[in-house]
Amino acid sequence: GDSVLTAAHCLDNSIGARVIVGRTDLRQRNQGQVRVASRRFIHPRFDPSTGAYDAGVLKLASAVTGIEPIKVATTSQNNLEKPGRILTVAGWGVTKPKGTPATFMRAASVPVVSDARAERVYDAVYGPLGGRSTQVGIVSGGRHKCGTSRYPPVFTEVNNPEIRNFILWAAKR
Repeated sequence: GDSVLTAAHCLDNSIGARVIVGRTDLRQRNQGQVRVASRRFIHPRFDPSTGAYDAGVLKLASAVTGIEPIKVATTSQNNLEKPGRILTVAGWGVTKPKGTPATFMRAASVPVVSDARAERVYDAVYGPLGGRSTQVGIVSGGRHKCGTSRYPPVFTEVNNPEIRNFILWAAKR
């Protein structure tokens, strides 16, 4: 495919950027496929001040080969967001406050919390994240601190019809 799903807040200065798809260890220079970002699509209702609709699609100048795309959750897969369900989040983020980002991709199991609980904590409704072979969410933000559960991290729900329709529309461009 030639589309990369990401958070809208990550797409500043992204046109012309090099994207490496399939690299899990940043020290391995020959791992993954390098592509150039040619276009970007940001959800039209994205609000940087609140983080609402934090979804974006980055289009690559040429398609990636040999890598199976991750499915995007459908509007009928709300069961993936059931509170208490354990999902996986992956990336190169820090694992402790003031830590340094990893040089290899890490994964962590995290529980889904209800919108009601997130609303109590953040005074806004936020959704959960991503499953094993189906993407349920996009890492968006939050006031959480590494290793604590008082503030759950915030994810954009990709099966929200307004988010999912935008993703599918942008991926076809």
